[in-house]
Amino acid sequence: MKDLDSFKVKIDNQLSIQESELSKKKIDIEESRLLLNDIEYNKLVAEFNKQAKVFENKIVQYENIIQTNIENNKNIILKEISSIIMKISNEQNYILIVNEDQYFLASKDIDISEIVLNELNKTNLKLKINNDILIK
Repeated sequence: MKDLDSFKVKIDNQLSIQESELSKKKIDIEESRLLLNDIEYNKLVAEFNKQAKVFENKIVQYENIIQTNIENNKNIILKEISSIIMKISNEQNYILIVNEDQYFLASKDIDISEIVLNELNKTNLKLKINNDILIK
């Protein structure tokens, strides 16, 4: 989470700078309206719209990168949890293990959540942040 937060801060800063530049450009275009003829003005507006679309695409790309990283790391954690549960079930001779969505009645005597969490915390799980695609 720290790595992902660090990545998010870096990208947020880059996007904030770009958004600020776009806002300034929009103001400049609006202020130049009286000085330019229609053709020149429309050309500036069209160029601004292209740049705004590129910026919007960067936002979508950024959101996809973050979501992909979250999903990938979630899968890594779930795979490790599954491995831990299999180990515990073999060691303690459990026949059936269900998650919280699969039971109606539960007893603290049979809840292995704390055991799983403790084992997970003992692992040196390597989560990955894929930031190969940095937004420029």
